[in-house]
Amino acid sequence: MMDQKAFKYGVGIDKAPRLPSYKCKKGYYKQLLNQALRNANVSSMLGGVEYSEKIVNKMKNINLLGRQNAGFRIFLRDLRKILRLKKKITKE
Repeated sequence: MMDQKAFKYGVGIDKAPRLPSYKCKKGYYKQLLNQALRNANVSSMLGGVEYSEKIVNKMKNINLLGRQNAGFRIFLRDLRKILRLKKKITKE
């Protein structure tokens, strides 16, 4: 949901929820996503996961999102470590 344009495109809605600039309680973003889907009358059997590929394909700059959000920056760092390790293992 951080990339509002990609989120709106991927889910097929006109308005995306605003995100707070601070860390929220556990489960807050899931609740926000579910509420946004309900408000837009978008059905979701998987809690929004079924829209993830379209959202990610529309995202322009994940590094920018990482600079805007510390949690996402940590996620990207960890994901890159895992991908480098996988690449190293497959070369051996």
